[in-house]
Amino acid sequence: MNLCIFCDTELTPETKPEHILLNALGGRKTTRRAICSSHNNKFGATIDKAITDQVAAFRNLLKLDSGTGKPPPLMRIENTRGERLILHPDGKPDLVQKPFVFTPRPEGGFDIEINARDEAELTRIIPNVAAALGASESSVWDQLAQNGTGSWRSRRAGTVHHELALGGEDSLRSICKAAFCLIAADVGTDSLRTPAFASARDFVVSGGDEFNRERGSLDPRTLPVSDLLEERFGPLFNLIYVRSDPAGRVVAHFTLYNLIAWRAVLAEAGGPTDLHLALASNPLEPGQWSDRILPGAEVPFAWLDAPDRSNVFEATTARFTKALSLWQERGRSELTAHIVNRIFERHGITDDQSPIDDPELTQRIVAEIADELAHHLVGLPHQRPMSPDDLNRLRGERKP
Repeated sequence: MNLCIFCDTELTPETKPEHILLNALGGRKTTRRAICSSHNNKFGATIDKAITDQVAAFRNLLKLDSGTGKPPPLMRIENTRGERLILHPDGKPDLVQKPFVFTPRPEGGFDIEINARDEAELTRIIPNVAAALGASESSVWDQLAQNGTGSWRSRRAGTVHHELALGGEDSLRSICKAAFCLIAADVGTDSLRTPAFASARDFVVSGGDEFNRERGSLDPRTLPVSDLLEERFGPLFNLIYVRSDPAGRVVAHFTLYNLIAWRAVLAEAGGPTDLHLALASNPLEPGQWSDRILPGAEVPFAWLDAPDRSNVFEATTARFTKALSLWQERGRSELTAHIVNRIFERHGITDDQSPIDDPELTQRIVAEIADELAHHLVGLPHQRPMSPDDLNRLRGERKP
């Protein structure tokens, strides 16, 4: 009979499966051999939530799905101009603003400013504009076409400051729990319920400054096998690593997104001897994970058991700089692809068509791409006239 690590509840095939590495962090491996359903729910709503809330902005920034494929959380924030923004799970920002605004002209009539994320949203807003005017959709399209002064205007969402406060007691509690689950999945819970692990168990359940201060710590060092892990699991790899020595001293290491790492002593002595367990994953591709020690990726116990916090700030800054460089590189590629695809679609060119044979059209498309991309890269608004072809195309798409 296998009992819960933290109480006397028997674990059965009906026990709720526990993600060893949290699902929100990209984890896929689960076990029913570690924690009862009650503690699973309790930890999920408390200590696990604490660490996932800390990285919510980072997940949104790099579009990191959960292990089960759930997209990252939506973020509601402000930019440095004081404008409210919604950062969608796909990484695209929306300004929180009215979909359309009427501005009266001194000489009579009015201007309409329509705020739409893309052309598809524009066509969805037109019926609301018509309803506000008490007119038909057709007459609104006619007025847009006859006016001839419309324009498309796009700009970057502006600078957004994210505050990432990683760490704290609750995060370390969740990390220790993850290490316990990794051990239990391999050897069961009997040894984890012994007095050797009592302090660590109590810390996971109730917290405690003494354990947090004396047996847990940040570990800013670069793993001796970091290059191999990056090659196998990407630049933002997650890693849970547990080793013990012949005396049963059990040490756990946890690297989160290759940004920050912790080390915790689960047992001073008397635990299982010669444990050597690992779980690694690629948050950018959650399907890439392994619960086996890769050849050449062994981390010596002596290294794990000797943390050095002398350069926490410098080491953490370097890791964040590396992660942000990845975000910038991906962002530039996605921006370029977005602009190119939109301009191609505007000219009626789809991916499955042959290369463009018209030299004049090719030159015009290249010029449009260069112009819009240059504006966005330097942070300037981009504006172009709304042509009759644009309106006719969109009006045609609106028809059943």
